[in-house]
Amino acid sequence: MYSDDEPAWRQHFPTYHFEERDVALEEYRLTAKTLEADERVFLNAANISIVIGAAFGSLALGNLNALTSSLAPYVPEVATLFVVLLVSIAAGVIFLRYFADRQKAIVFAGRKLIVLRRMLGMSYGRLQLVLPNWRIEGADEPFALRLFPGWNTYVAYPCYALAGISSVVVFFVGATVLSKVFGANHISASLHPLFLAIGLSVAWFAYLCWLYRKALLDTHESTSFLVARTIVNNG
Repeated sequence: MYSDDEPAWRQHFPTYHFEERDVALEEYRLTAKTLEADERVFLNAANISIVIGAAFGSLALGNLNALTSSLAPYVPEVATLFVVLLVSIAAGVIFLRYFADRQKAIVFAGRKLIVLRRMLGMSYGRLQLVLPNWRIEGADEPFALRLFPGWNTYVAYPCYALAGISSVVVFFVGATVLSKVFGANHISASLHPLFLAIGLSVAWFAYLCWLYRKALLDTHESTSFLVARTIVNNG
């Protein structure tokens, strides 16, 4: 049974080979444990980062006036607000990059598991009535597991949460900064700070989502490919 299936997987993975089946089985077990650990880390980190992000956001917004007032004799109020804004922006980028790296580790471990499963002679076939072939439980092709399966999947949830928290902080702090700058320079009332703050926070949310998606580009994907596919799908 194993020798009959060998040419099939060698056709798909010609550079892979193993000499002892026990070594491949041990590698399979190790990869399965690694995948389980990576998934657990991803979920735990998502919960912790959301709690930390929400706590930081509420703390920054709740004590914003007290912070700027206490530092006013030494640091200009606008400069303090800019520092809070930069910290929020940097935290959003760093956290999202971390989750993108964790997602890559999960997918690569899953793809390795599929390859080893094929090399060991196991295949679930093309029928997906019981096991879907786009999930690791029934997939026969490594690239069936996508780095970014979609905006409606669990992979995008950390992006929504962290980008949302960061955008809310950017909105309130940005509105405060703009109101002070506008008030000091007497800029035209048509450029209302509220509308600029809303536009700034929406743009920042969209940029974080794009940054997260770009970090999860697969080997055969590119930013131009994503733009072209979006235009075709919405055209």
